[in-house]
Formats: sequence, C-alpha cells, structure tokens
Amino acid sequence: MSPGHQDNLRANLPAMLCGLAACWGTVVLLSTAARETLLAPLALAAQTDTQEEEEEEPPPPEQGTSKNRRPGKAATSLDEQEEEEEEDGPPPPSTGHSSATPLDSSAEEEDDGKSSAKTTAADTKADATAAILEQAADVYDLLVYRSGSKQKVGLLKYPWRRPKENKKVSFPAYSKSPDAKGLIHVKVDDVDGVMYYEQRMLSQAASMLSVKKELLAQPCRPVPYSAEVKDRVELAEKLLAAALAEHLSAVQRGRRLGDAWHSRCRDPLIWGLMNIRLGRLDAMIKQASPTAVSEWDRLRSIVEADPVLRNHTELAGHMRLRIERCFLPQAREAIASQDFGKAHELLQELDRRNVVEPGSEAYRLREQLESLASDMLKEAKRLKHSEPNRARELLRQAQAAWPAHPDLRILAREVEEAYPILRVAYPELPRTFLPFAASRPVERHASALLFERLVRLTYDELAGWHYEPQLAVGRPMPLKRGRTFRLPRCRWSDATGGAADYRLLPQDVAWTVTLMKNPELPCYAPTWASLVKDVQTGRGEVSILLKADYWQPLALMDFAILPRHAFDEDASSEALKHQLRELAERPVGTGPYVLDVEARAEDEIRFVANPNYRQPGKPLVREIVMRRYADAVAAVRDFEQGELDLIYGISPEHVAELERNHKIVALRGPSVWFLAPNYRKLAMQNSNLRLALAHAVDREAILAQHFRPPGHDKDHTPLYGPFPADCWAAKPGSALFSARDARTFADRARSELGNLLTTLELVYPTDDPAVENACKAIQQQAAENAGLDIELVPVPSFEYYDRVVFSHRFDLAWWRHDFEDVTFWLGPLLDPAEIPPGGDNLLGYRPDAEASRLLQDLKKHKRFLHVRATTHGLHDHVQQFAIVIPLWQLHVYVAVGPKVLHAELDPISLFGRIEDWQLKL
Repeated sequence: MSPGHQDNLRANLPAMLCGLAACWGTVVLLSTAARETLLAPLALAAQTDTQEEEEEEPPPPEQGTSKNRRPGKAATSLDEQEEEEEEDGPPPPSTGHSSATPLDSSAEEEDDGKSSAKTTAADTKADATAAILEQAADVYDLLVYRSGSKQKVGLLKYPWRRPKENKKVSFPAYSKSPDAKGLIHVKVDDVDGVMYYEQRMLSQAASMLSVKKELLAQPCRPVPYSAEVKDRVELAEKLLAAALAEHLSAVQRGRRLGDAWHSRCRDPLIWGLMNIRLGRLDAMIKQASPTAVSEWDRLRSIVEADPVLRNHTELAGHMRLRIERCFLPQAREAIASQDFGKAHELLQELDRRNVVEPGSEAYRLREQLESLASDMLKEAKRLKHSEPNRARELLRQAQAAWPAHPDLRILAREVEEAYPILRVAYPELPRTFLPFAASRPVERHASALLFERLVRLTYDELAGWHYEPQLAVGRPMPLKRGRTFRLPRCRWSDATGGAADYRLLPQDVAWTVTLMKNPELPCYAPTWASLVKDVQTGRGEVSILLKADYWQPLALMDFAILPRHAFDEDASSEALKHQLRELAERPVGTGPYVLDVEARAEDEIRFVANPNYRQPGKPLVREIVMRRYADAVAAVRDFEQGELDLIYGISPEHVAELERNHKIVALRGPSVWFLAPNYRKLAMQNSNLRLALAHAVDREAILAQHFRPPGHDKDHTPLYGPFPADCWAAKPGSALFSARDARTFADRARSELGNLLTTLELVYPTDDPAVENACKAIQQQAAENAGLDIELVPVPSFEYYDRVVFSHRFDLAWWRHDFEDVTFWLGPLLDPAEIPPGGDNLLGYRPDAEASRLLQDLKKHKRFLHVRATTHGLHDHVQQFAIVIPLWQLHVYVAVGPKVLHAELDPISLFGRIEDWQLKL
C-alpha cells in the first residue's frame, strides 16, 4: 500500500469503524478504491469501542477438541475435511511498544519523552492496523498444489468440487483490477485443494488471538478480553469485519453464488465477530461499566438484523444472561434500599430487552416486588380513614413497586387525591369490543383503546389520510410483495408477570391472519383474503406476504392483532366462533387500556390503564368512563357542571350553546351517508325509481336547516357519488338535485312498475333528532318533487343494525358507511363476493357487467393513475344508475372540557394518541 493510501486509510478509519451495518446482510458494490478505504458503508457490524479503562480478563471459554491434522496437508475444497491454515501469509503485526527511538533523543524534560513515546506507540498501532486492512483488501482465493506450492486465483463463484476424471480445470486469474478477466488452466491431479479468502482471514484473526479458528468460529464462544489483549482483539475484529464486508460485496457482484458459501465462509466470520463482542461485553459487565447496557443494545441490534444470529437459540440464552447481569444486581440493591420504583423500572427495562423468557432470579425479584406491594396495600387500606396521608404514601409506594397489582386501582379511587378519570358521553354504548365486529363509532372508539394494529390510518391537516406505525416498531421494511414489521417487546393485558406470562409474539399476527382468512368466521374478509398470501414469522418480526402487487399494501396490514393464547390450538370453526364471542365480552389486547368487566353497567362502561402497557408510566389518564345519555340536554347540563369531559356527537343546537364557553371540535372522517335501497324488493330494482329519489332530495337545503349550526356554513358536504367529497377517489361533479328530472324519472318508474310502486318505507335510528328531521325533510321533498310516497319508520338504535343488516326489513334505509382504509374500497356495498357470514352487504345488490368489471380492475392494478380513473368510472356508474342514493358527508361535533389537555381527536378512533392525554386536576 502506498503512503498516500495509508494516509487515506488512517483519515477514514473512524468513519469506517463506526459500525459494519446493523444488518450484516446489507450488501454494497465495492470497487478496488472502496476496498482500499475499508468499505465504510458496511462497517457497523464490527463497531469498535475505545474504552480507556483497563478491564480484567474473564475466565476463558471452554476449549473444544480440534481434529488431528496430517503433517504437510494443505487446505482442501468444501467437499473435503479442512486442514491446516496457510503458512506463507505475513505474520500478524506486532502490537507491542516500538523499539524505534524518538526523533528528538535529547529531550530535556521527562514529560516530553512520555509524550513522544505515546505518539510513537499510536503510530505503531496505526501502522499495524493499516497492514491488517491492506491484507484484508487483497481479495483472492488460494489454489494449493500437491507439490506444496500455492497460487493466487480470483474469487470462485461456486465452491470447488474435485471432478472424478483427471482433466484440465479452469480458475479465474487473479488481478487487483475489478474488471480484469482471464483464466488459468491446471490438471485436476495437480490440485490438492482451495483455501478461500474468508477462511484465510479467519485463520489470520485466530492466530492474532492465539486460539484455534474452529473455536473462534464456534457459536457462543466469547473471546477473553482484557487490557493486555485489547490491541490484538481490536485488530482481529477489524480484520474479520473487513473480510465479511468483502464477502458481502462479492455476493452482491456475483462473485460468490449459492447458499453453500454460508456455512463455510460467511457464518464463521459472523460468529468470530460475535464472539469478540461477547468477550468485550463480558469484561464490561464484570467491571460494572456504565456503558455495558448500551453495548448490549448495539449487540442486540446486530443479532436481530442477521437471520443466522437471530434464530440461534443458544445465543438468545447468552444474551439473556448478560442483560440480566446488567440489571438484576441494581434491582436487588434498589429493593434493599426501598427504592421500589427504581427496582420496578429496572425490571421493566430488562423485560423490554429480553429476547426470551427471563430467568428464575428475575421472576423471584418480580414476585418479591408484588408481595411488597400487597403488604403496603393492606396497610394503606387499614389506615385510609385514620391516617389518610400515610395511606396515600403507601399507595404510591405500592404503585411504584407493582403497578399491575389488581387491588391498586380500587384503593386508589378511595384514597388518592390525584387520580385522573376521563368521562365521555355517548348517545349509545358499545355492544361489542371486538374490532372486526365494530359497526358503530362508539364500538370503534372502544376497540381502539383495547386493541392495536401494526399500522393505523390517521389524518392531519398537512399529510391528509396516511398510515403511521402503531404496534410496529419503526417503519416497515419493504419486500417485493409485502412488508416486514418489527414487533415491540410487550405483554398482553392479561399477563400476570409470573410463569404463565403472555408476550406479544409474531405468531399472534399469523394467527390473526388465519382467523381473517377463514370463510366460516365472522371476521372473514373476502377481498382481503384474496390478496394476502401468507405470514412468515421470525424472532421479533413478522412478514406479511401478498399474492400480487397491490397499490396500497399497508391498507392490507391495518388490522387489529388478536392474542393467540385466547384460542384453542385445534378448535373447530364453531368453537372459534364461541371463543371470538368470549373475546368480545372479555377483550385482551396490547392497547393502553383494559375493560373493567366487573364495573360494566347498563349506562356506563369503564376502561382502566393497562398495567402491562409497553410505555412506562402511560397512559397518563388512569381511567376512561363512557356514559350513555339518552337525553342530550342532560349530557350538556353535566358537561357544563364539570361532570363530563367530552361529549361525542353534539346536536347542532347545542353546538351554538356550548361553543361560547367551551371548545368544540368538528371531526370529518372517511364516511358517507346515503339512502340504501333494498334490492330484494322488486320496486327498488327499478333504476328510474332510484334516480327519481336521488334528484328529489335538496341536500344543501336539508344540511342548512337541520345539520349546520349558526355560523358553520362550510360544515358538512353534499355528495353526488359514493366516495367522500375530499378524497382522491371522488370525481368532481355537479349537484344531483333537480325537481324536473325527479318528476321525469318518477313518471318512467310508474309506467314500468305499475301497481308495484307503492308507499316506500324509510327506516332510520331514533338516537339523533337531526336525523329524524332530515328524514322528514326527505319525505316531504320526495312527495313535492317526485310525487313519491314515503312512510317513515323510526327504529330504536339498539335494534336498527340488526333490522337492516340481518332481517332486511326496509325499502330504504338511512345508512352511514365508514371506509376502512385509503383505498376507499366499495366491495362491502357492491360486491356479492364480499358477503361474509352474517353479511354486511345490506343492499342485496348484484352488480351488472360494467360494475363487476370496474370492481375487478381495482383489485388488479397498482398504478395510481389507473386506479383513480377506475374509481372515477365507478363513481359515474353509481351516479348514473343511483345504485345508492348519496346524501352527504357530515362532521361530528365533539365538546372538549377545560380539564382535557394535549388531546388529539382522531376522526376514526376519537382517542388519538390517548396515552399522552392529560387531565388538569
């Protein structure tokens, strides 16, 4: 290496060694010049610490027994027993003190001499490093002849196998130029074997460390690390890192092909690096270094990024033991000093890092904290009347020691002065808490508190509708057809913290997908199932694979995750239905809250903070109470008196009353309101009748009169198609209202239907006076503008859904359709293939040829321009035949009390980022 190259290498060394890619599988094309600067983009896997303190050497690892070797035998190919290492390579550079004298040998002061000695030692170390890296950058395989001589050859694409016949074989000629071509030809009988580049580098590193290379490459054999061997270990690490980077580059450039290279060449380099790092970590833990946990975290990121390491059970156990040695001694000291909060926090930190179940000592400390919390709660309960201050102090200590204690919440309500409870008013309460069965806003809100999704659909003014990670850690990793998600280390809400602990596992995601693809279950999603192929699980991650390209893949991955342990392993479909119903009644999730099943009442349900929530100390609001108010006036009264913090769904007249002194938020979700024709009735199959109704309704007049509060002229939007007015799928168009056209279509309908055209029944729910007034206005306009008779049928809200969806007892139904993702898929309304058991295709509609073609096109294409053109075509088709009678897109008004702080109201889940909400006490 030229002096210029050496200077360049020294200058770039810090950047190169700031880590060899957290994922060792990352590959970069490398030129000769890039290799000369040591592959900086791939350097993360061998990140070297520059610890100044000297560390004691831990006990050496157990030595294995190496196989005997025949004297004089050289290395062989992959199909033969590997023999002695190459002997003619340069010896490892000396890392001791240099014998060279300082340039100024007549230094007058002792300090100057020491400084010069340090400088010389540093230069010597840099020269040694440069020599090692220069050797690693000279990439070639070594052809070994039976005569004992050796010849450099270029990297072989495939492992060499000795042909059965004695004939001439070709090897790539060696050259430092990456573009050089050429072959050398030798007889088979002259060749004894091939020593591959990676094997040579591993042998060289083992020689530096004075260990056999078999031990260095053996999984979970930490290399002893101390101040005395620090320089040699670091040089070996740099050599292995450079060799691994060169191997990955060769794979990327097609110079190493096939899986056979993994076990003999790639994996030994990885384990050599891992063993060096494990040895360094052991020394740091032994000295109680404050950076030991950070080093463990870096090591874990490397393990998780590499499939060889990630799926190695023994390594997972080694990682567990080391992280427990970091935390458990501190936790024991904290308990001894009665700092229970710190002890619990340390155990939580340990739990979040553990890749496998914790050991017995961790369980023992957790049980000790829980027992201490029980004792303190008993004492607090005894003193709650006689010594309330002491009771509150004991309660806080118990909460710090064991927040998941079942008695904590009950006692906190009785004695705690600062116990935030958010009280929310609804016109109705959830009948189910299972996300797949949620059909009303309150059910979506409740299920979002309990269950989480890998990614969730959300909205803001700048980005519009988009997906963000929820349960997934960070952004998903793209696959050719699918996405890979990293999962957090967290527990399900029913986990006890004991031996029967329930952690979130990749298998939970796979199980949820299995349920959703089962056509006999109510959570079956036909179109979704036709697009999702499979789920692959790894340690801490899950990959969702698609059958075909899809223009919005994250829309297929926005589903709530259910706990696998809540279901029997080999249950029949009927048994699974029963278990789904049980889960709907007693939900188990990973969300920030759990349902207080015991406190559930007819007009009130209560959600309490999930003690197993993965964010320590959150949610800040300890309880959420949902109350049903049949009387809106009573809800407004309680809100103004401070007994309520939120009211969902305020009527227009109350908006004007409350907004003078309170905050009113208008939410506009991805929902549309329309009149749903029942195609099971012969009259409603007539397109002219439907068109007459569509043109008879003056949408703007009804909105202004019954939905818009004074001063809110821009709220609510008339619709003329099946999509939300402000979404990409909607086609801009003109108003449908035309009294003259309504009369024309009605006359045609009478001519075609004759006596079949009778009074039409319009059913609607009774929980909102504005809805009742709007239906009366529709009744009046249909009579005046089209001469059609409509009979209004008010139905109690708790009966309404069953009547429309299951019994189908209606001619026309007031209906709200909530789009579930940014694809604005109309299949649940228009596609018969979308009807699951119990069905939500309430129309009974059978699409014509054009509608079928458009729906199928939306499943096939992934180019946005084509998809948008297709939705515009579907918009036109729905409007042309009034397949549904679109009405409007409404805002939902929410009153927010003055005690609510940092609240993000989400149009879909309402409680956006609820874990950060606060209440002023």
